[in-house]
Amino acid sequence: MAVRGARSAPARVLIVSEAGARLDELLRELRAQTYDYDLVETEAAALRRLESDGPDLVLLEVSRPGGEARRLCRSLRSRSKAPIIVFTTDVPAEDLAEYLDSGADGYLSQPGRHHELVARMRALLRNRPPAPEAVAADSLTVGDVVLDAERHEVSVRGRPVRLPRKQFQLLELLMANAGQVLPKALIVRRLWSLDEPPDSNSLAVQISRLRQMIEDDPVRPRRIRTVRGLGYTFVDGTGAPARD
Repeated sequence: MAVRGARSAPARVLIVSEAGARLDELLRELRAQTYDYDLVETEAAALRRLESDGPDLVLLEVSRPGGEARRLCRSLRSRSKAPIIVFTTDVPAEDLAEYLDSGADGYLSQPGRHHELVARMRALLRNRPPAPEAVAADSLTVGDVVLDAERHEVSVRGRPVRLPRKQFQLLELLMANAGQVLPKALIVRRLWSLDEPPDSNSLAVQISRLRQMIEDDPVRPRRIRTVRGLGYTFVDGTGAPARD
């Protein structure tokens, strides 16, 4: 597992809903789970909060069918890499699925199932990287790999390894979530600028180059494992090598 000195801050959730009064039970559940949340009703307020507070996740309630909410979803996605979950009681699930093409990471057609909604939030937030100030103050250790974010240094079994910025960021994200599978889409959102999206092969190329630097046998990696159809995970390197 990853060893880190500082603990992560509570997740910040931005809720966009025109009918906040209906969400009392959900808000109680979020408070019980120690989430910090902010509830806004309008698109303008949502965009202001998005830019000023930098939430870790957005809950977007869709109150009626139509393109307006999908436009808002696209607008939120264009301004933030935070996961977006769309929920509703009034729109069929098959219509909600269209929001995935507008930038949403998930949807739920029955928000009364608050435990399920919170479980989906946890699944998306589990892979969020630590706050930058926490990363800068600590080193990460997974097996025989040590990463010092403040000094931009990496060592494998005590041997220094020099990594370019993108590979360093990729390794830091994987090590900070060691043992967990990070979806490819999440990694791309975290590491590439919204203004400079990667091509379809950029992540695979960076993974390959990083393996060349830290694996004993990049063809049979022990540390950076591919989980087919899902993404990548970082392990302590003591298990049997995998063939990609």
